[in-house]
Amino acid sequence: MLPVLACAAALCGLASSQVGVLQPARLRTLLPNGSAVLVEDMPQSRYTSIQLFVSSRLTRDTPTTSGYRHLLEHLEARADGKLDWELESKGAFLYARTFRDFTVFEVRVKPTDLDLGLRSLARVMKMPQLSPEIVAKECAIIEQEEALEDLPMLGSKAAWDAAYGADALDPLGNLEAMRSATAGGLREIHDKEFSGKCLALTVVGPLDLDDATRRASAILEAAPKFETPDGPLRGPAKPVDLPTVRAAPVPAFSEPLTAWSLAAGLALASDMEGGYLAYTPSCQKALMILGSAESQESLPASVDQADAATLFPRGRILARKWVSRQLASASGDGFLRGALLVQDPSARPEDLLDNLKTMTFPQFQKALAAFQRAGK
Repeated sequence: MLPVLACAAALCGLASSQVGVLQPARLRTLLPNGSAVLVEDMPQSRYTSIQLFVSSRLTRDTPTTSGYRHLLEHLEARADGKLDWELESKGAFLYARTFRDFTVFEVRVKPTDLDLGLRSLARVMKMPQLSPEIVAKECAIIEQEEALEDLPMLGSKAAWDAAYGADALDPLGNLEAMRSATAGGLREIHDKEFSGKCLALTVVGPLDLDDATRRASAILEAAPKFETPDGPLRGPAKPVDLPTVRAAPVPAFSEPLTAWSLAAGLALASDMEGGYLAYTPSCQKALMILGSAESQESLPASVDQADAATLFPRGRILARKWVSRQLASASGDGFLRGALLVQDPSARPEDLLDNLKTMTFPQFQKALAAFQRAGK
């Protein structure tokens, strides 16, 4: 789960193998094994963001493997145990997060340290060191993280469980399952994760497109090619009307209803004390979750009594402003583009802006009603 993400810029050219088509600001390349690289020149950025996305399409969570991807994220990020120290000694930082549809590893480096960042992610891709002691240590860290979960995270878990049940197990996992993980079971998940179409790499910062594309492609081109399944990963969602959160089911990121729900949810959240709208970019069925980060009380009556005519222009403005803020961030821009790219290379951040532009008042009303009790 994360706060709503969106961004926009001119669409890059698409290359069929490793030979890209240079465009003014961005270059996207599909490699022969199915993995993808997107490089964007952002001259004003003070750092370069390099993000490796690992799709979960071959490693969907089950009750017996719940949390394996999250555990592997911890183990992969620590690499040989020295990576964090080596990066931080040079003013660079590594971040890692596990979501339902993908895992992402991000290295932020000085613009002159592109090779350092790419080498670091190449180390993350290797099978991590495993022993009962190492697994137990990481499980203890995950348990500590779980104890620190905030209200938006708890609300998200409850909403997804109510909406999708077993089709959307908590990506952070089950501690009991993780503690019983075997080296063989973890290796099987790891090998499937780091293969062909399951991988995408974004590089955003002050850089040369062709040079950065060549260097980034070298990180992914040796990954084995696997056929990946098509079709929906989740079934239909049930309506979510819980005391502390409401959740509107949305289709794929590029569908119009997702843009309308973004505008409606942001408008409602703006009228709430500590209001938030949570959504992780997905090319599958997903949720937009409305709640308060400051209160465990029931949602205010303003949610159900909101006047659509008042919120309509505000929602469109808020959604566009959020998009504009993302454009200024190398990390945010790279995240959204990579999250979509690893799920569906045809999905574009620009789709969301296009759908906002054409949104009508009745369409906004429809999206707003999904968050309201009268609309259930």
